[in-house]
Amino acid sequence: MKNSNRKIIIILLLFFIGFILSPSIAFQGATTGLVLWALKVLPALFPAMLITSCMMQLLPSESKFAYGYMILSGIFCGYPVGAFSCAQYHLSHPNETLCQKIMGYCNISGSAFVINYIYYHFMQSHIPLWKLMLIIYIPPILLLCIVLLRSFMQIKKEKSGSNLSKQSIKVTVPDKNPHQDFAEIFYIGVNTAVENSLKLGGYIVFFSCLSNYFIYIFSNHHMISVILCGITEITSGIQIISESMLSPMLTLILICAVNAFGGLSTIMQTFAVINKSGLSIKKYIYQKLLITTITIMTATALIYV
Repeated sequence: MKNSNRKIIIILLLFFIGFILSPSIAFQGATTGLVLWALKVLPALFPAMLITSCMMQLLPSESKFAYGYMILSGIFCGYPVGAFSCAQYHLSHPNETLCQKIMGYCNISGSAFVINYIYYHFMQSHIPLWKLMLIIYIPPILLLCIVLLRSFMQIKKEKSGSNLSKQSIKVTVPDKNPHQDFAEIFYIGVNTAVENSLKLGGYIVFFSCLSNYFIYIFSNHHMISVILCGITEITSGIQIISESMLSPMLTLILICAVNAFGGLSTIMQTFAVINKSGLSIKKYIYQKLLITTITIMTATALIYV
């Protein structure tokens, strides 16, 4: 048996023992997760995933609009629509390389989540909305600009090369099926959106249960439960941080950091939607760590301005 499999078995056994000893905690976590998925996540994400799946089937491989759509859908729709857009486009155009480079920076919290959940629930009395939006969106936009600029310079360099290289690049781009009609596109879009929405529901419920166990186990060590819940799940992590006895400035920095990272829950959700696309989850995690670091620096700088 591989070491990785043993670790997974041990983790599952611990979770199973916890469920046997304290089923009420798992029940409360599962209920919270189901309500969150059914009433908040699904109504917002399902239409976005359906439209995105259809759009990515229709956009031509050379269209610059495709990457703009990925970025805008990630900013306005939130996790994991940005990654879903990248995965859908990369599946249709496996020779492109930009989706991997921008996935971690366009797969972020949507503006509605930031304004309605983070700001009005927890931050309204501590910081102006415009400053919170700058803290959250400056890092991904800055990193996206750097990646896009480097890609533009690389394309410009390739265009100045030989005609043979340009022809070889053009030949490798797959063409869209000209006979694909709207009914087929919509059918594929609905199936893809349903499948991925159900997967997300499972991850949300599981990590909601896990967060509840952390709160119970470390009830006498509040800071440990705050850190673990922040790393585990974004919504409950933000709520627990806001209810802690930390200073308002430290609370703001931690909430922005948790929001930038997204938690293990959103990482697993992202893995679910990119699993068959060929995109790397390891590179995505590196991108999230980078954006979290820059967010902490941005928050620290803007708080005292």
